[in-house]
Amino acid sequence: MHGRDERAGNFGVLFGVTLTALLGFGALAVDLSFVRNSRSQLRNAVDAAAHAALVELRRTESTASATSMAQTIAAQNMVGGKPLTLASSDVVFGQWDFDTAQFNAGASPPNAVQVNATRDETAADGPLALFFAPVFGTTSAEAAASAVSAYRSREVIIVQDVTGTFQLSMDVAREADLLFLQYMMDHQFPGDRIGMAVFTGDGEIFTPLTSVESGGSAVYAQWQGDGRPTCNPCTSIASSTYSEDLTGLTICFESTWGSEPPAPFDADHMISCAAGNPDPGPGAHAFGTAPATGINAAVEEFQSNGIPGNARIIVYVSDGRPQCANGDRMTDACPAARGVDGTNAAQDAAALGISIYPVSICEDCTAGARTQQFAYNETLVAGYGRAYTSDDYDDLPDILLDIARSIPVAIVQ
Repeated sequence: MHGRDERAGNFGVLFGVTLTALLGFGALAVDLSFVRNSRSQLRNAVDAAAHAALVELRRTESTASATSMAQTIAAQNMVGGKPLTLASSDVVFGQWDFDTAQFNAGASPPNAVQVNATRDETAADGPLALFFAPVFGTTSAEAAASAVSAYRSREVIIVQDVTGTFQLSMDVAREADLLFLQYMMDHQFPGDRIGMAVFTGDGEIFTPLTSVESGGSAVYAQWQGDGRPTCNPCTSIASSTYSEDLTGLTICFESTWGSEPPAPFDADHMISCAAGNPDPGPGAHAFGTAPATGINAAVEEFQSNGIPGNARIIVYVSDGRPQCANGDRMTDACPAARGVDGTNAAQDAAALGISIYPVSICEDCTAGARTQQFAYNETLVAGYGRAYTSDDYDDLPDILLDIARSIPVAIVQ
């Protein structure tokens, strides 16, 4: 008569052993989940710290300031219940090779920041303290993560409107373009390149993509030319001075304009004002603005001479809407078609990974024309670019400098 009691006792022992095992597995699941979550937090923290450090490096060119920024951002991230503490040695500067996808610590000038972090016995925050595993003799776990943030080498082509309407402010446009170039020269990273396309009714490359490091000074000299005023304003300059052979970035070239005043000078190194004229004829002397031609010239230059893996940026600068010529043709189908072509060209560029920052100036416009022009400018935005507008030519230098400063960085790992 003792069998049933003995069996009940056996079940009690079995239940006790099973319950202990179940609790052990439950505790293990809690700790494993905690460790996985903490390691994910650590990866997110080093990503954020690396990105913030690179932005600060770009802004200040100070590795000390960038290190401090990485430490500040890291401390705003909780890892395993503690703010992440980075030592100065956890923030490493060097160069990222986009061809080999390798970080070269200590290489100069730096274009990349690597942030390394651990939660182990050697770290300031110590290892990850476990909740239930100590019952089984394991009190902690370790975690480690590393992230690299790097500037992608930049290829920038300024697409500059050089139609006759820019004659009053071509000097300001040239100043703005030179300021952009100077900023790139002062803040260059390995592999940076710059070029220029000019356009009227057609477009062409004025400056092929050129290394900022080795050729920036030559590009600066080409754009600046002799430094003499382009034509400001043309109507106040005696006709005898129009034939001066000025150099550098100027408005388009046309030696004879029929009954109109002659062109400002014989700048035959520039694109012809007649380029792309859709309807040449007697007395036709204003050949309009075709945005697509400048954008397409830049895209072709990227495709022919660009380096795979580089960030590609177009800075489009114009003072007008798509147009074809003076008179009736300003309102016919030609300007509308040129407008569609420009928008399509921008979309095609975006599909190729090219970003466009369109800049539109409309100083002497009516309110309606300004609204229309600025709205069209928005249609040319591509990639991570953004549109800039102003009714004052003198804003151009500040606008282009802002674009030069705002080209974003890229997390590469």
